[in-house]
Amino acid sequence: MEDALRFLLYLSVSALCLSMIYFFYRITKSVEAVQRDLQKISGQINPLLDSLNILSRSVKSLSDDIRDQLQKINWIVDEVKSKVETVVQIEEKVRDVMSNPVHNIVETLQGIKKGFTTAFNFFKK
Repeated sequence: MEDALRFLLYLSVSALCLSMIYFFYRITKSVEAVQRDLQKISGQINPLLDSLNILSRSVKSLSDDIRDQLQKINWIVDEVKSKVETVVQIEEKVRDVMSNPVHNIVETLQGIKKGFTTAFNFFKK
């Protein structure tokens, strides 16, 4: 009976060794498959990284162009604002210079009109 137990023990150990060899074989195949997949992915990542690099340069160039255009627009707005302020100042100066003489002329014309009206009414009676 001892021999039968030893035989079963050796048979179990042998079966265990064979199953471990089989599982190690499968694990090795799985690792190789993962390694192949990683090589494929790494082959595809390089063009992707190159594309992202080109895209980031394009975005940087575009943002630089937009910044330049905004600076030009700000300069134009400042220039227009300056010109409008100059025109407003000239208008105020002209109004100040012309308001007194025009006001005097208007008062004189109103006085002349009043005089003619009074004279006309006097001669009419």
